[in-house]
Amino acid sequence: MRSFLLSTAVAAGCALFAAPAGAALTATGATAANGYPSFYQDATGQQLALCGGGAPCPAVGAPFEDFYWDAEPVFSAPTVTSMRFAIEASDVGFNSTFGRMRYRLTNLEPGAEYKITQPFGVDTFIADGGGNINETTDVGCAAAPCNFAAAQSTVIGPFLRWDPSVAPQAPAGFIGDLTVGHKVVGSPTGNNFVQIDGPNAGGAGINTVRTDQFNLAGKVNGAVTPMGSVERAKNLGAPTVGQSSTKTFSTLIGGGSRIWG
Repeated sequence: MRSFLLSTAVAAGCALFAAPAGAALTATGATAANGYPSFYQDATGQQLALCGGGAPCPAVGAPFEDFYWDAEPVFSAPTVTSMRFAIEASDVGFNSTFGRMRYRLTNLEPGAEYKITQPFGVDTFIADGGGNINETTDVGCAAAPCNFAAAQSTVIGPFLRWDPSVAPQAPAGFIGDLTVGHKVVGSPTGNNFVQIDGPNAGGAGINTVRTDQFNLAGKVNGAVTPMGSVERAKNLGAPTVGQSSTKTFSTLIGGGSRIWG
């Protein structure tokens, strides 16, 4: 199972914070009028602002939940319920930001080991007694005033983006479109794919399943949001598929975990 070092939140995020050398995310923008960082920056210098809801972004959930970056591998395998890598902003009673890694798989072999090779590393899980893997790990700030720079401790980054050599191109001002499966580039490991290995990982008799297609969204900092501002979208829509409508800082049922700075 994955293990993490915990860091301590010390101050409100209100300026450009530097991250340790080699970090996946390297800077956090100043707090904007909506109470969240104006951007997150990765090790390549790419800055992404909150996507704002509406195509080509994820829906903005109620209570407020929006994304700086969201990548969801596209699987046709019946075992994969949802999978997500994201940098997220959410109202959890106060404004919080965090990096999220989520795996939800079902109909696996109870007690069997599964290896998931993904763009930011390799994770190994044991399916529970019902043949499920249900793991969510959030790395970020857990108390007000929020240290928004704590999200930089996530292993997620640099930001994957649509492969520019593959048509179509990303919409202007964005690095992808969540409604369109597409090849990506940018993995720090060179793994611009997700592969699951283990007994019946892709269904009966299929022990390896792999995809290089991602539904991916991210708005370049300073780009115009066609569907309107985050503020207009705050109270619209339901939580994005794969997200819980209720957020707590307790351990999730089914073996999930939240790791907070």
